[in-house]
Amino acid sequence: MSIVTDVRRLPGRIRVSFDDGRTADVPPPLFQLFKLRTGDQVDPDQWRESWERQAYAFALERAAALLGVRDATEHETAERLRKSGYPEETVARVMQTLTQAGYVDDERYAGHFVESKGCRYGSRRLYGELRRKGVSEDVARGALEELSPGDEAETARRQAERLLARKDASDPDVRRKAVQALVRRGFGWDIAREAVESVSGEDTEEA
Repeated sequence: MSIVTDVRRLPGRIRVSFDDGRTADVPPPLFQLFKLRTGDQVDPDQWRESWERQAYAFALERAAALLGVRDATEHETAERLRKSGYPEETVARVMQTLTQAGYVDDERYAGHFVESKGCRYGSRRLYGELRRKGVSEDVARGALEELSPGDEAETARRQAERLLARKDASDPDVRRKAVQALVRRGFGWDIAREAVESVSGEDTEEA
């Protein structure tokens, strides 16, 4: 038996500490069912096994609620469950259920992401953001194949118009900053330069 030395609420989970040095992160709904207080004597392993047996249903409900607010990748959804204290086996089981049912689909997510963000950012930025969200390289590249070079060039030109609006485009420093801003938004250097030249009517070689 161990004694509970601390019960602390953390973002998304409850952390229980025991006098033998062990800690356990528990999802709040499950902690409410298997609540402990400081000073309680308990077998940590048996206590954990008790709430883990019911974790799947709670984790599935949690994931469904999160996806109801906004779509997410497999990686993002799984990470949210982990941060709530759900065990890895439970997370894996829930993700299998969600992917098989089509509630989580990285290809669909990547396609929608590129469609919605492609009017503002270049392919490099889009690819980087998809990868940071846990989308595989193949899926990210597949989604970006929907963007033609002409589409990206036109998007860069529209962004250049906004960047140069009400500014003196004849100033090389203004043009240089506009090119740099487009590059930060994920457009290749040549595309960014050509977009600024098209809008300003000025050569950017000096920029």
